[in-house]
Amino acid sequence: MLHNFQQAWRFTFQSWRMALFVHVLLLMTVLPIGMQLYHVLGASIGHSLSLEKLLLDYNHTVFMDMINVHGASISPLLGQLRWVLPMYLLVAVLVHAGLMYMVVMQEGSWKIFWKGVAYYFFSFLKIALVFITILVISLVIIWMPFIVYIVNINEWLVDETGLVWLFYGTVIVSFCWFIILFIWSVLTRSIKIKGPEHSIFKSIKSGWKSLRQNFFSYLGQYILISLPFLLFWTFYYYLNAISGMVSSTLVWVFIILQQLYIFFRVCLRIALFHGITFLEEK
Repeated sequence: MLHNFQQAWRFTFQSWRMALFVHVLLLMTVLPIGMQLYHVLGASIGHSLSLEKLLLDYNHTVFMDMINVHGASISPLLGQLRWVLPMYLLVAVLVHAGLMYMVVMQEGSWKIFWKGVAYYFFSFLKIALVFITILVISLVIIWMPFIVYIVNINEWLVDETGLVWLFYGTVIVSFCWFIILFIWSVLTRSIKIKGPEHSIFKSIKSGWKSLRQNFFSYLGQYILISLPFLLFWTFYYYLNAISGMVSSTLVWVFIILQQLYIFFRVCLRIALFHGITFLEEK
């Protein structure tokens, strides 16, 4: 497993140009609506969603404040999501097809990237739609208790402390399920590339079987490869907590760190693709 970790990050560092390209491509896709969302949250909502205060018995109904007062501020953004989300899906499928083909072929070149896009874009689009369907259904099930709590909140709410803890618990369960789905999807794509004759559903079934048989190995590989990113994430938020953007110099420092953080996330995805695929081969 440690050897896989080293090989995964070595391949990622060798493919840094592709990671930078993916970073810029995804940034340009989400930047328009992201800027508008930032202004809405800052101007209309402010800091009313600071959940830490609620856990310290600060009795302020921020969720109802969000729904009843600030709903009109966010509704225009929902209309733009109708074209941003499909576009982001297509770009993400393009990126995954190219990167996964690079990983399987063990060559991080532009030629291999675009060859993977040409060969597997539509197959990966079908796989993505299947996993999105699984994700939506599972999230509805996971979030149902929280949704029921919210629907009946006006009838018996005293304070929102319990609601916040339920929210945190649901987020943790959802995050764990995201990890499982991610590993499953990587295995599915890897199997599809190695066996182009396999149907989409046969690849998904084979990926689930491989995940079930080696679940803890894949989970351990996921955690091990993610450790460098988690260390950087911890350093970034610790630095932000002790200093903050209190001067023009620090503002630029944190802008650079934020972009490095996002770039590192792309690198992490490539490393995870490689690590999980390499472990699957073993």
